[in-house]
Amino acid sequence: MTIENILLCVLAFLFLVLLYKNLGSDSEKRSQLPEKFCLFSEKTGQIIEMRLLRDNRALSSKQAIGEEFIARVKIIFKTVCESFAEGNTSVLKNYMEPAILEAFEADIRKRKSKKETMEFSLICFDSVEIESVSPENDEITVSFVTEQINLLKNSKNEVKEGDPMVVAKVRDFWTFRKSKHNKWLVSATQSEGIYE
Repeated sequence: MTIENILLCVLAFLFLVLLYKNLGSDSEKRSQLPEKFCLFSEKTGQIIEMRLLRDNRALSSKQAIGEEFIARVKIIFKTVCESFAEGNTSVLKNYMEPAILEAFEADIRKRKSKKETMEFSLICFDSVEIESVSPENDEITVSFVTEQINLLKNSKNEVKEGDPMVVAKVRDFWTFRKSKHNKWLVSATQSEGIYE
């Protein structure tokens, strides 16, 4: 970085500080800020244009969620799917809201009454993307595209559904809602099944 560029950066910083002191920080005065300003270099004749971010709301809610949330919901997805296959309702209670938990438990009871077992293997996440975010950022819908093997076996341990040699690509939409303890819980699930 040349000395000239450093000086331009310093001038830009001082300009922003002066704007802030003169106009204040409340929302009404913030609207008086220019959208952009320019610095002129006498040496090169270049005009350096800089834009001001008027409001933090200009940032997308999806961008504000961050990688930590994505990493967390990937763990929840894997844990819930494995626990559901195992019929482990005590683990599911830690990750699901009551209404959706009830539906999962009913399916587990039905499976057990038929003496069927389920096997689930998550091979990998192809993609995990945020589909929608509520205005309050307390409800987020995420799409998961995963590669997995799902088997349903009868009481004789014979495969009733699925194929142990076939890896299926599946797309699911899960909605997560933040609880009063700031814990993300699954509030809804929807599967599109095999994804091409």
